[in-house]
Amino acid sequence: MCSGELATHLTADGFKPSAQRGRCMAVSRRQRFVHAQVAAMLAVAFVLSLLDSLTGELFFVVSLIAFLVNVELTAPFHVTPRWRRRLRWVIALGLIAFGYIVVQRILTILPPGVF
Repeated sequence: MCSGELATHLTADGFKPSAQRGRCMAVSRRQRFVHAQVAAMLAVAFVLSLLDSLTGELFFVVSLIAFLVNVELTAPFHVTPRWRRRLRWVIALGLIAFGYIVVQRILTILPPGVF
């Protein structure tokens, strides 16, 4: 029973916020986060295709930057939900992949025989 953020139940004292309300808000915030990330990735793909620079590496790097900005802009002040704590693993994997891309780019720039 999650009909928005107005879910309440009647008690002897009157209307009080339901226990479900916290879960509804968390799902709502998670959905907003996912929607913002999808919108950012679509915008990145659109802009890179307009600039005729759409490659997998560049799309990944700019999408990772958008993801990190999205994580910081939507960070809660006091309580971190469990789903946000799991974002650390996604960030770590993204940074490892970014490091791999950087190393590959450096190795292509260096003259042969250096490594």
